[in-house]
Amino acid sequence: MKTNNSATLKKFSKTSFFILAIILFSFPLNSFCQKSLVFEQNIPIENGKKKKALKDVSEWANTQNLFKLKTANTIDTIIGEGFFEFINPVKYESSPTYSRMYSTQTNGRIDFKVYIVIKDNEMNFSISNFKHIPSAKGERIDFGVLNSLNQAPEALKSDYDAVWCDKVWETMKKMAAENSQRFFDQIPASLVTSR
Repeated sequence: MKTNNSATLKKFSKTSFFILAIILFSFPLNSFCQKSLVFEQNIPIENGKKKKALKDVSEWANTQNLFKLKTANTIDTIIGEGFFEFINPVKYESSPTYSRMYSTQTNGRIDFKVYIVIKDNEMNFSISNFKHIPSAKGERIDFGVLNSLNQAPEALKSDYDAVWCDKVWETMKKMAAENSQRFFDQIPASLVTSR
C-alpha cells in the first residue's frame, strides 16, 4: 500500500511540475523583460571633489520645486520624489461621450523618483519609477508603472479600445521624457562646470 501511495505521489508531483512549467512558459517573455522607464544624465567631476560636489548638489536639490528631497546620506546618494500633472489630451474618436468619460477617468498625475549618486569622478542624475495615479473619484483607468514597452498594458487593452490605450501610453511616456528634460535643464551651470 505504501508503494502505491509513493508512486501516486511521484506521478502527482511530476504532473504538477509539468502543469506549472506550461503555465510559466505560456506567459509572453516580454512580461518578464519590462524595464522601468529611466532617464539619466552623467556629469563628470574632478577626482577629490566628491564632498564638494555632494554639498553643492544637496543645496541645489533642497531648493527644487520639481521634486522634494526625501533622503540624503552624507556619503553619496540623494533621493527625491516628484510628480507632474497628467491631463489626458487623447480623444476617443468613436464617441465624444466616452472620450470625456475616459479623459476624466485617466486625468491625475504621474509620480516619479529622482536619484542623484555621486561617484568618484561623476554625478549620476536618474529619473525613474514613473507611475500613473488617476484622481477620479469613481471608476479609474490606471496605466500603472511606465516601462520600456511600446504598447499599453494588455489588461487595459482588453477592457478599452487598444488603439486609444496605446496613444495614451505614448503620451504619458512623452510627458515623462519632457519633464525629465526640464529637470536636467535646471541643473545649474555651476555643477556642470565645477569639474
